[in-house]
Amino acid sequence: MATSKPTSTSITQPPLWCRQLAEALDDIHSRGVLHSDLRPANLLTHETALGARDLLLADLGGSVSEELGEGLSLPDSPFYSPVFEWQSSVFLDLFGMASTFYTIHTGW
Repeated sequence: MATSKPTSTSITQPPLWCRQLAEALDDIHSRGVLHSDLRPANLLTHETALGARDLLLADLGGSVSEELGEGLSLPDSPFYSPVFEWQSSVFLDLFGMASTFYTIHTGW
């Protein structure tokens, strides 16, 4: 079965989502939090009153906070604790953001 490429809701939506994602990531980084698992599956969309959709950053369960100390993460769901084979860093979040930008713009 062939997979068809998803269609965009509007030509202006992808740039808006990219800006919203960058702003959300900047906000958590300014608070000393690293997301550590930034990917399309960890984003939500919310329909606004005008029919547009806003992008929301979600799933901070595996995040790392400087305030907790080295190697400690924010509380995660008791049912799932992700195992990371990499070191959390700003660079990991930026790579995830750039990869997500690609997905937002191409639909893949």
